[in-house]
Amino acid sequence: MRAVKGVWSAVKSAMDFVEVYNYFDASIDQITQKAMGDWQEAGYDSAESYYDSLYKGFSDNAKELTRKMSGYSLNEEGQLTREGTKNLGLDPKTMLNYQTQFAQLSSSMGVASDYAMKMSQALTEIGADLASVKNMEFQEVWDNMSSGIVGMSRAVDKYGINIRNAALQEKLYDLGINASITKLGQEDKTLLRTIMILDSSREAWADLSDTLD
Repeated sequence: MRAVKGVWSAVKSAMDFVEVYNYFDASIDQITQKAMGDWQEAGYDSAESYYDSLYKGFSDNAKELTRKMSGYSLNEEGQLTREGTKNLGLDPKTMLNYQTQFAQLSSSMGVASDYAMKMSQALTEIGADLASVKNMEFQEVWDNMSSGIVGMSRAVDKYGINIRNAALQEKLYDLGINASITKLGQEDKTLLRTIMILDSSREAWADLSDTLD
């Protein structure tokens, strides 16, 4: 019975990862498709070459971050290989899932594709560091980060991060932007909230790797 349960657990884990990888792949495609109309402004020869560059860039960066934080490399077919190198010990499925979620959320709020992908990496990294500092579950912190970037202030209060309008307005002035927070669109507010989350959590930067060392 123990052997059967062990085999079933391994099979289920593999099936779950396949689903997460399909979600990852489909989301990258959706995000990059939205940017294809900007290929000339980006300096590319065609929409296809711009698509390939964005898709490959996000895919490669997400896989590299997953490798560094989990110790598993991921090939183009979505197959995992344990490398045995120094890593942060996180679950590769969870890593890939939240990177995708952050990118998709940002994109749905109107953030340009290349910025959405950069935000995904930054929020994934700071979420892991905050989990280390606060001794919390990684998934809980990443869920809070997701809520924070869409404006749910209470989700990030526990980390000492204030994303209410008054704080956002003050941040605008600090950045030298003379504009009213009430006049900003969803895209700008999402970017500003992300800046606030990153800037207000400086004490946590790199804490996970420091703790493991």
